Amino acid sequence: MGRELNNRAIWYPESDAQKTGEEYKKSMYYHLTEGAFKQFVDLVKKSESDDSIPELMLCFRSNQDSVTIYYNNHIVWDLSINKRGPKVSISANHARYSDNWIGILSSIGMDRNKLEEREKKLKEEKKVIKIDKFSRSADKLPEDYAKKTIHKLIGMINDFFNVDKKWDFFENRKAIKAYDRIHKIYIEGKRNLVEKKRQQEYYLNNRSFCGGYFVYDMEFQHEYGNDTEKKTDFRYMGINKANQTDCLAIRYDDKGKPIKLAFVEIKSIKDSMTDSEEDGSGLRAHMINMDKYITKHLDYMKLRLKEAQDILTLYNKLGLRGVSKDMCEADLSKLELFGNQEIVLVYTDSAREYIETENGKKWRDKTLAGFPTKEGAYNIVQILR
Repeated sequence: MGRELNNRAIWYPESDAQKTGEEYKKSMYYHLTEGAFKQFVDLVKKSESDDSIPELMLCFRSNQDSVTIYYNNHIVWDLSINKRGPKVSISANHARYSDNWIGILSSIGMDRNKLEEREKKLKEEKKVIKIDKFSRSADKLPEDYAKKTIHKLIGMINDFFNVDKKWDFFENRKAIKAYDRIHKIYIEGKRNLVEKKRQQEYYLNNRSFCGGYFVYDMEFQHEYGNDTEKKTDFRYMGINKANQTDCLAIRYDDKGKPIKLAFVEIKSIKDSMTDSEEDGSGLRAHMINMDKYITKHLDYMKLRLKEAQDILTLYNKLGLRGVSKDMCEADLSKLELFGNQEIVLVYTDSAREYIETENGKKWRDKTLAGFPTKEGAYNIVQILR
């Protein structure tokens, strides 16, 4: 029988004999290779070599039959299947900083009259515009829908990232960066999202099967097996997080042999280089969660490696990221053993600048002291970019 991603549920056939019947034509694999989602896969493939399209990344997400295509580690399209069939969704919220947000959203299928009515209510009644996802039946889309909408969606996300575009058209006011709890005031401005850009760059630039890393997943978060596991096993300072890491990767030696399962954390902003463990965003909080995940749950390493094998196979079958048949058939099973994991810390931009100062070096040494908590459990690799 075919195989499915552990916790991801993306089935793929292992022989041509399985590519038949009505059930096959309802599968995510069919829609990615022959059906409603093929145009999106083809565009991702084209972006790998065509400079006219910013390079996109396609990831197998969540524990449902879904795939997400990203730009700057923000959603361009979410591809999923429900009882009605294949569905494509976009995050309309990204349009909130675009001057022509009504034109952009109506051009990708939203009702222009309804959008204009929302804008009118915002200005007259101060009724904030709330739009999260906009979805369409993928099997009813024109064959060139992906090609015709990609640049509009990219432009929308670029506006979302642009710190100089400070007017929020969904709230009809300047953007709010944070809330000052001491003075009880909102601080105007936009969050610097450079870390999201660096995460995607790391994903795109690390696809080596010889003497380097191959990143196969982004923004991983372990799916809880049950409520007891969620409430007890991973609770730290009131946070229920089971190792949410920026990237998952396989490290290969110079001969192409897989040698490590890598958990990658990318820090690009000095403000994220904190000792705070309470909000789960500081480096030490991430180290605690990753250490706990690796040292206490070798059984999870087996799941992650089966998943990695399946993802590499799917990339090969879809013709993405240069994954050959030999590469996706390399045996990863030994990496589940104790000591065959590593945590990779990547410092860029202002985070790197801080780490290179005397105070930054002292802070880093103090923050990483005591890890790994079990001798020989994993090694820590630190990279300055």
